[in-house]
Amino acid sequence: MRRNWFIILSVILLAGLTLAQSVGRAGKAEDRAAITWVFAERNPAVLAFYDSVIAGYRQQHPDVTIQTRYIARFTQRLPTIVASPNKPDIMFSQGGSMLGELYEMGAIRDLTGELPPEFLAQFTPEALANFTYKGKIIGVPAYITRVDFYYNRRIFAKAGIDPESVRSWPDFLAVIRRLRGAGFVPIAASPADPWTTGTYFGLFAMRTCGRARFEAVLAGRGKGYLEHCMLGAARRISELGAAGAFQPGFAVAKYPEAMGMFGDGKAAMVHSYSAAAYNDQARNAADEMGLDEADIGLLTLPGDAGITDIAPEDGFGGVGGWAVMAGASDEAIGFLRFLTNDTNQRKLAALNLNIPANAAAQGSVRSPLTREVVDAIAKSDWLQIYIENMQNPAVGQVMQNVVVDLMSGAITPEAAMAKIQTVAQI
Repeated sequence: MRRNWFIILSVILLAGLTLAQSVGRAGKAEDRAAITWVFAERNPAVLAFYDSVIAGYRQQHPDVTIQTRYIARFTQRLPTIVASPNKPDIMFSQGGSMLGELYEMGAIRDLTGELPPEFLAQFTPEALANFTYKGKIIGVPAYITRVDFYYNRRIFAKAGIDPESVRSWPDFLAVIRRLRGAGFVPIAASPADPWTTGTYFGLFAMRTCGRARFEAVLAGRGKGYLEHCMLGAARRISELGAAGAFQPGFAVAKYPEAMGMFGDGKAAMVHSYSAAAYNDQARNAADEMGLDEADIGLLTLPGDAGITDIAPEDGFGGVGGWAVMAGASDEAIGFLRFLTNDTNQRKLAALNLNIPANAAAQGSVRSPLTREVVDAIAKSDWLQIYIENMQNPAVGQVMQNVVVDLMSGAITPEAAMAKIQTVAQI
């Protein structure tokens, strides 16, 4: 059953398409070689890569102009983007069921017959599956991101902590208490950027539920977010807050501030994203250098004992990529193929900015820290996509809010999950 958010969007979308047909698209007929591309990227290094791709494409296609636009809070603004009479040709997407709903409404172009098999074969099956809906290719994956806890090896050594000994949730909590007792901030958090908080809950829920129960919740089966394992994930977040895991005033901290704290050695751990973790801590550190890569380690969050359908290598994250809007020009597909071709995927990998969705290009990742994640992904059977991309946006917004309250002790796990479940079943 289509959720209320998408029903409302379909009404807006229908009006937008009608307006676009009567005003917008007719006016663009004489300028079919203009491509509008929107994304949610802020990292200057990634933006420089995009600029180089555009320059390379225009060398081959000088008659094509490409206009780029950054859009903040992309998921929340998605209804406006797709319903606008001036909608882009290519837009950022994290795939999943949300993109599938938009495809069913006619907002997304079917690329199935327009991308040759040899082009699609370059992507890992998991990445391509995230942009496949009912057998149709509705987007192109570009990179894979996994969220984990990263730690400062020097601080752990000073506190006498062996990361290899962290094999259970009590072990993890013991690390928090030991760091706090040694005078260190255990974790730099950034809930003022809401998108950072949902990843806490998603990762914890993977470890408390396992695959079958986690996927059952997303499918709306059983008690949903009131299932015991989901409550367990909420309790873990509450326990972190009660143990003093986060920095003073963390509720108003944003992601750059948290990464800067970690890069400056003022926090022992940070919850961050593969590939971005090293670059972001350096970029936001006071000296713009941060920690040496050799001083950063990856700490896998332990799972619950007895769960057999999850491995340590299985992770929580996303697959970023691109979707083509219905009505976009054929030139947009040509540029999209160029942007995500084997050569550019290898260039992206060599910059250590992201893990490419191209399996062969992953071999070009040089960063030892990122390679550790690449190797884990290669061994894993399950990369769970962000919950926000698998449910309607209202679920994600409520989840982000209650996680902040769980961190600060302002809500009980039971009340937090009840709030999410109420929205999820609408």
